[in-house]
Amino acid sequence: MMTLYDRVGGEAAAQRLVHGFYARARLDPQLSPVFAQAAGGDPGRWWAQHLPKMVRFWITVAGGPASYHGAPVAAHDGLGLVAAHFDAWLALWAQVLQKQLPPDCAAELYGRAARMRTVIERHVAGQPLPTPEAYRRAEAGHA
Repeated sequence: MMTLYDRVGGEAAAQRLVHGFYARARLDPQLSPVFAQAAGGDPGRWWAQHLPKMVRFWITVAGGPASYHGAPVAAHDGLGLVAAHFDAWLALWAQVLQKQLPPDCAAELYGRAARMRTVIERHVAGQPLPTPEAYRRAEAGHA
């Protein structure tokens, strides 16, 4: 059975998705200040490191080679993220996915992002993380 990584088009697709998303996010009034804060005093260097890292992250998330090694939840600490940031992130991600992928692949990758949102949003708010059973119930529409 082909992985989602294979179905979306592998590394080339991950490159297009990540670069397409961040091109929009850097212009988004809700998200661009967060990225400017994360980039600190050397945005060129930060973006040069961040984009390849995010490509590796999404390759791994999609079931490709496990090339990402990091702490994606903790990476969002101290950025002042609130629900509106997560809403904007998912909305932009959905636009990029819908533009670049077949509907079934877009929906599957969006679902993975939505689950990440829950984990990261709860973490930055200091709330306990949902159990695997809670995820299964939510995906089945029994939240």
